[in-house]
Amino acid sequence: LVRMGVLALGYIVSERRVYAAQAVSLLLHLAGHGRVLPRRLAIAKLATLKGDLLTASMEQAMVRTGMRLLARVPLIRLLTKHEDTADGATPSLVSNGSNPDLMLTTSGTNVFGFDFNGLLAADRPLQHVVALVDRQVALFLMLCAQKQHRKLLLETLFETFHSCCQQHNYLAARVLLSNEFLEKMLRVVVAGPAVALDILPPIRSYAASCPLLVQMCLRVSIQEVRHQAELLRNSNATSTTTSTTAAAQQQREQLASFSNVLYGAAKVQYEDSALQRSQEGTASVASNPYNGLDARFLVPFFGIMPRSELKSFAIPALLRFSTHKACDETDIAMAIREALTVVHVSFPDAEPRGIGPVEFLVQLHELHLQSISSSGGSSGGMLRGAAAAAAVSPTAVRNVLTVALKLSQTLELGTPQQPAQPPLLGSKDLLKLLQHLTRSLLSSSSSNASSAGIGTGGMSPLTMDTAALCCRLRPELVGLVHYTVATLLPKLQHEEAWRSDPYLWRSALAFCEEHFFETQSFLAQLPDRVLLLALKESRTLYEKFIAVPGAPSQFAHIFASL
Repeated sequence: LVRMGVLALGYIVSERRVYAAQAVSLLLHLAGHGRVLPRRLAIAKLATLKGDLLTASMEQAMVRTGMRLLARVPLIRLLTKHEDTADGATPSLVSNGSNPDLMLTTSGTNVFGFDFNGLLAADRPLQHVVALVDRQVALFLMLCAQKQHRKLLLETLFETFHSCCQQHNYLAARVLLSNEFLEKMLRVVVAGPAVALDILPPIRSYAASCPLLVQMCLRVSIQEVRHQAELLRNSNATSTTTSTTAAAQQQREQLASFSNVLYGAAKVQYEDSALQRSQEGTASVASNPYNGLDARFLVPFFGIMPRSELKSFAIPALLRFSTHKACDETDIAMAIREALTVVHVSFPDAEPRGIGPVEFLVQLHELHLQSISSSGGSSGGMLRGAAAAAAVSPTAVRNVLTVALKLSQTLELGTPQQPAQPPLLGSKDLLKLLQHLTRSLLSSSSSNASSAGIGTGGMSPLTMDTAALCCRLRPELVGLVHYTVATLLPKLQHEEAWRSDPYLWRSALAFCEEHFFETQSFLAQLPDRVLLLALKESRTLYEKFIAVPGAPSQFAHIFASL
């Protein structure tokens, strides 16, 4: 009956012009209906009414109705409160915080520690809120697909998201941002470079108040550029005429120009952004005194900017952002994916774009060593002001490296339950990374190691941490453990790292605890005094060492001292 009624209304609009306005009004009423079927049928029928079928007043009524429905989204609230569980109180979904960027992250997990998508599957009130938002936004998204209303309605979308954040209704903002049709609508909006420039005014106006929506627009725009460039590349490969090739080259140049315009706008918004620092106590604030900038504005352009700028500007921005509470693994994985994927567009500077996975990881360590060298002290010191803004902490490198080790060759992020197969970084890649860190990189920094506090023989404590992290996350690659035992540990023993760099030595002992079977011969060769101190400091290492057959008799004098 619903299908027949919608078809009848469409027939009246096209064939009975006297009653066309009333039929369109009924279709608009059904477009906001609570049930899915009549709502979608009415919207689909309205989308087919074009040309002479609609008068100017009918089109204005459609636009006003779509904007009015969207304006109701900020008023939607969670209708029922969560009860306290046995494990403690479930945090409120409608927060009183003032910064939406701290409440929402790209992956759908907010700072309270629960997953939005997982919560939706088991929460009926939240499902009701999602259904209400879908009801209000469906007609609006259909209107956005029509070119004549695109710019006006896109600005209305930003205003609605801004209203949600102003009213601290982050639940409605999260639901609106994760709507399945929103990204499809944005893809239609940025279908061509000329039309896509319509997103620049709202980007400039709402970057501070709606950062996640602005970042989503930038990401979708660059994805469309990648798609168009790939289509041109395929057509150029199959084309044999000179005119077709010249036209494709001209289109690639237009894509490059459009990409540079978007990148310039995103760079300005990045430099003007400011993330709030941690509010979880004075200890957390002291450990992260630098507020930081939101690198998610830059992430979509990692494969577009020149490689030199990627290394010197974008990757350091990502590293500093990775230690902030607003960053999660999805953000880092997206950045790595963009950096490793080259955009086949003809840029006028002819500089190389993109970066290899091993080169990317090596650059992380080089930036860390450069920050230590420029600060003139060890990485454990407290940096303030400009030094804090430029510093690259070991924690930041470990965060990015951890995500890189979880990526598959298709650049998909794996989970502990479903590891990435096949992995992006194989045994040869990780061995190449460790060899580079222990040879060319470390030897080049050995000249200023003592002044910069880098460590023994130019080795950074992060090098040992990297080796341990690779062995821990990829336990199937036993060659990494053998390389570390055969190369890094003897180097530390030869240089007497326990004297020159205690932190580096503690990292080595932590590695020995994890891989005691492979490192017990190394421990047995240490001087008695050094082995005695190591066993005193680590109860785990002592228990494993005393369990070795023959160790109590061979090292009786050491166990007697203990």
